[in-house]
Amino acid sequence: MSLKGLSQRELYKLKRTIGVSNSNKKAEFTPLDAYKIIVKAIENGNSRKEIATYLKLTSPTLIGRTINLFRDLEPSLHNKVIYGSRRERLIKDGFIGYQQAVELSKLDSKLQIKLYDLIVKQKYNWGDILSIKQLLERSGKSFEEIINEINERKGITETLHIVEQINLKETSPKLNSKSQDARDKIFSAMVKELFDEKIKDSYLGAVTYKVVFSNPNFNPKSSEIRKIKQTINESLENYG
Repeated sequence: MSLKGLSQRELYKLKRTIGVSNSNKKAEFTPLDAYKIIVKAIENGNSRKEIATYLKLTSPTLIGRTINLFRDLEPSLHNKVIYGSRRERLIKDGFIGYQQAVELSKLDSKLQIKLYDLIVKQKYNWGDILSIKQLLERSGKSFEEIINEINERKGITETLHIVEQINLKETSPKLNSKSQDARDKIFSAMVKELFDEKIKDSYLGAVTYKVVFSNPNFNPKSSEIRKIKQTINESLENYG
């Protein structure tokens, strides 16, 4: 049996990604490689069940999970997903595992970007991401409060991080036109002037900004965090 419309190279890639899930063999390509080939296979008239049968899978569940993952995951994170052990992901900085990505993809795209940064930094596993998702749905707490709670559970002593998605080109065209180094210097001076609390680190990108406070005892309420974000956004809009 073969699959319609796929080259021998594509069939090989498929076998060496999803096709090794039930064996001790190591995947040679990425989940994104597998997803693109699956989409092509379906477009050429192959069903999910036929693809699963070709790969000797017991059901098409993994085929569907891979499709859903890349359909729902923020596109800028597609290339960050890899197969492999936790040890391999620690060595390959900036990458997240397949199961981590599956849980991440179930969140709003804005939260996906925020949480991705923390997954990489704090080495959250898929269970941590699942806990964050459940707390967001049930607790009524802010994202920052939940992250602090998860860090406390894991014994991570961490100060408040505020990570917010923006469109800098619209918010502040003048800042957007500057180099990354120049933006960071201006933003650092801006947030240090805005707040009495000492700032440990800050970053201003084209689509996100980050502010890290130094004091581990600084734990503002959700309403106060919203005011902090509003103050920062207004300062960016009024720059220049």
